Order: sequence, then structure tokens, then C-alpha cells
Amino acid sequence: MGYVLVWGQMSFWAATVITNLFSAIPGVGDTIVTWLWGGYAVGNPTLNRFYSLHYLLPFVIAGVVVLHIWALHVVGQNNPDRHRAASRTKTPWRSRPTRRSRTASSWRRSVILYAWFVFYIPNFLSHADNYIPANPAVTPTHIVPEWYYLPFYAILRAIPDKLMGVIALGRLDLWFWRFMPWLDTSRVRSARYRPLFKQFFWLFVIVCVGLGWLGSKPPEGIYVILSRVFTIYYFAFSWSSCRCSASSRKPSRCRIRFRDRFWARKREREHGHEDAAHNHRLALAGRRFVDRAGAACDRPRADTPTPPRLKWSFAGPFGRYDQGQLQRGFKIYKEVCAVCHSIQMLAFRNLAEPGGPGFSEAQAAAVAR
Repeated sequence: MGYVLVWGQMSFWAATVITNLFSAIPGVGDTIVTWLWGGYAVGNPTLNRFYSLHYLLPFVIAGVVVLHIWALHVVGQNNPDRHRAASRTKTPWRSRPTRRSRTASSWRRSVILYAWFVFYIPNFLSHADNYIPANPAVTPTHIVPEWYYLPFYAILRAIPDKLMGVIALGRLDLWFWRFMPWLDTSRVRSARYRPLFKQFFWLFVIVCVGLGWLGSKPPEGIYVILSRVFTIYYFAFSWSSCRCSASSRKPSRCRIRFRDRFWARKREREHGHEDAAHNHRLALAGRRFVDRAGAACDRPRADTPTPPRLKWSFAGPFGRYDQGQLQRGFKIYKEVCAVCHSIQMLAFRNLAEPGGPGFSEAQAAAVAR
């Protein structure tokens, strides 16, 4: 939307080409294009509508971000640190400080790259013709969209039929990625332990970059042939990569590799530390933590009954805890777990406060005594 508001030559003709895609819809295509333009060509009514969407859509995106964060905290995420390939259990995001630091590091790198383009090479990814004011009477020699649309533009030009090209852009891509969780039947979820899948993936990355390069070239000769070959693999990637790499390593071997790598990185981090006693305590604590986490997350064997998945009453943003379950959990802790584990940050009065297990003041006083 913002690219059209510049009202340069490339902006005007890119808006004309993209909105004309709706004319491929049988029957009502021309009516939809006229409604989008607000007339019979891209003009001032089109700019008004695109400007309105330009500042309204970010609020919709912000709402989707809120839903995403809510789902991340309530449902959790799978494969949070890219190593736990053997477990399909979801882990709460707030309990993963390494994940937060990784996200912050990725964000910093993205901002640095963005600032480098903005302040040092602002015209590197744009077209020089866009500095010319829009002129409907003069058509540019080679109309191309911005760089982030070039792969899809190459796909559109690779398909001879206009309607099929629009369908390929709008539906086939979404269809493949939507059904990818069901197409992937491998027991190992992480690509780190699936060498064949990694080969398919990096080939897919090369294809995407190649489609972007082909989208900037004129639609003639070898460029059209390569675009069609890359387009076929682009849509075949989801099925071929998932089905052909389903037979991967066993999860147990993956877990062993993860633990070996975890301790190797931990020893590297502790190599330059001055306090040897502190390092020893950290190593012992980390060993206990990983051993307990590995025992808790192990996949059940074939002869072991699988525990049922329960729908807890406090699931969701407005759920409530079951007071009976909390009181039984505290009883088990007091009789079993309290022998080795203390709750140092919990006061006895918290047992009778709202949000706790719901004991009365007399019961909390009895526990304190």
C-alpha cells in the first residue's frame, strides 16, 4: 500500500498490474477492478483507498500479534531451542530464557541490517524510474514490482494462463503450507537431525532466491524455462521434502546428540570463569536439571501405557484453577516433595490468599504450626 502512495512511474504501473490480476476472475473480475480503482483507471480515488488501508491494516496486524503472544503463553511452543527433536510436548515461552535471548539477538541483527540499507544504500533495492512522477501516457520499458514480490511475479509469468497464475499465487501456496503438518510423518520434528530434509530445504531457499532473480529479468528465452522449473519445485517442496525425509534418525539418538552438544557448549562457556568452585556447583546443578528434564520428557516405550491428554479447567485466558486440585497438589508436596525441596519465596499466608489453593486462615495457621 505504501509503495503506491509514492506516485512514481513504477508505483503507478505496479498498482495497475497488480490490481488487474482481479480481472482474471470469471464474470465479476472487471467489476472488482473498477471498484478497487474507484473509476476506470488508477487515480486519486485509488490513492485515497490505499491510504486508508495503509494506516488501518497495522491495527489489524497489532491485534494478530496480541493473539499470537496469548497463544504463545497459553499453548506454548514446540521445539523451542531447536534441539529437542525427540519431544513433541509444548513448552511455555516464559520458561525459556535462552529463547528470549535468541529472539533479542535476531531482532538486533535485523535492525542493524535494516539501518544499513536505510542510511547507506537506500536506493539499492528500488528502481530509478520511481523518481519520475507517474505518467499514465508513458509505459516503462520493463515493469517490475519491488524486490519482495519478485519471486511471486516470476511464478505469475511462468504460468501461461492468467487465471491459473492468479490461483497459484493466492491458493496453492497457502494450501501446501496449511497441510504440511499432516504431510510430515517423521517422528523427529527438528530439521537439525534430518539431513535429507535439510538438503530439500536449502534447495528450496536457492529456488526462492532464483525466482527473485528471474522476476527481475524480461520474460523471454531461458528465463521463462527456468521460471517454470523453479515454480514446479516451489510447489512440490512441501510434499517431496516431507514424504521423502520421513524415515529419519531415531529420537533417542537425537536426544543423546543434544545432551552431548549441551555439555560441550557449557564447558566452553565455563572455560574462562575465575571461580572454579562456582563452576563446579553450576555444572552439578545443570547436570541434575538436564537429567530430570530428560527423564520427564522421554517418549514412552511401546510397552508403556501413554498417559491421557487432559483438558484442564484453567486452560484459556479466562480460565479458573480447580481449588481441589491445588489443595491435593499441596498435600502431595508437603508429604513427599518437601523433604528435599523448599519453597523459599512462599509465605504461609499465601495459602489463604486469593489465587492460591483456597485454604482458610485456620488451615493456613495449622500448616504454619
